[in-house]
Parts: sequence; C-alpha cells; structure tokens
Amino acid sequence: MHRATNAQFEANPIGTRGIKFVEFFAANSHVGHSLFLALGFTPTLKHKSKDITVYQQGSVKFILNNDTESVEDHLRLTAIGVRVNNASEAYHALVERGAVPYKDSILRVPAITGVGNSLIYIVDDSNGKYADFEILNESVELGKSLVSIESINHNVLTGNAKQTINFYEHLFDFRLSEFLYSPCGKIKISINEEPTDGIQSVTLAIKDYDKIIKTLPTQNSIKIIPK
Repeated sequence: MHRATNAQFEANPIGTRGIKFVEFFAANSHVGHSLFLALGFTPTLKHKSKDITVYQQGSVKFILNNDTESVEDHLRLTAIGVRVNNASEAYHALVERGAVPYKDSILRVPAITGVGNSLIYIVDDSNGKYADFEILNESVELGKSLVSIESINHNVLTGNAKQTINFYEHLFDFRLSEFLYSPCGKIKISINEEPTDGIQSVTLAIKDYDKIIKTLPTQNSIKIIPK
C-alpha cells in the first residue's frame, strides 16, 4: 500500500492514525462467517446481548453485525472505525466542522454519518475496548497477519464524486492524489461513481493470494490483491 509521507501532509488536526475496524452487515451470519474464516480471521469477541461478532487477524478487525430484522442475505459493508489520538476531541472537532452526529451507536463510541448513510466511528485506544462483548479467543497474534487493509472503496451517485471528496477533505483533511489519503497516510479511499452510494468494499492486501483466491466465496464486499 502506498502511504503518504509526513512531508505531504503537515497538519493532522483530527489526529487520524488509521483504520481500527471495518463493520459488515448480513442477516445470515453464515455469509460473513465463512468468508472471514476463508481469509484466515478468527472470531475473538461476541456481543453479550446482540448478534454481533468481532473477527481478527493480526491488527485487522472485522465486525459482523447480524442484529437486524432485514431479510438481506448478502454481506454489506456499513461502517469503518477511524483510529484517532483522542476520540472525544476528534468527535467534537468533526461536529464543529459540520459532521452529522450518529446517536445510536451499539459500540458505545462516538460516530458520525458518512457517505451514503454509512457510519464512521471515532475510536482511540481508551474507548475501543468493546465493553459489551465477551471474549471468545485471546490467542490471536497481533504481529502475524496475512492481510492488511489496502483501501476503502466508496460508491457515490453519478455526479457526486466531488461532494464526497469535499466531505473527507473538509472534515478529516484528506488530500486527493489519485486516491484520497488521510493526513497520517494510513487511510486510503477510492471513489467510484455508480447508480448507488455507500461504502462498497474493502480491499485487502493478502499473502498466499494464489491459494486463498481459489477458496474465497463469491461476494462483492471484500476484494483482495497480492501482498
């Protein structure tokens, strides 16, 4: 993954530090479960009262949210968790800049409305502890990962690309250089104009690409490239 250098972005007032997690939605839990296992993820946390599971591989975390009455059977990417230096300060700064607060966060961390009614959680090292979850597995080795997040891919309605670019530039001080890059250089976003809008997919850079691509279930929410 190309990472922007400190020389490219001198200011980082929101204090972005990368992607903390990616949240997926599916009415059928087996859809996401089988896919995440095929990618080498391990279920590590389970919500105490809702059908929500956290999967992890190395430092990459996926949240699978099946707590819904919807009959949708496909996997859909609904939110990202942006890691920042101080979540409270970053959240209030974003709201002052015009971000729309989201008040009903199941994860009990600050969140704002993103592109296409997706969510952006604002997470730091103190509030991203998953207090309402029980531990399923503590043996995930943080230093050993087959995957890393290459990019978050947004679909926007035809003609709305500039509006979406302005959203990230104004709120988070992203800069456009083929892709949108965060000031910290650790978040990369692609923008594609399509008939629908929202977070379309996440691209993972993955080791053992040739082996894993053969067993990967067909879906559109996760794309993989060789690492």
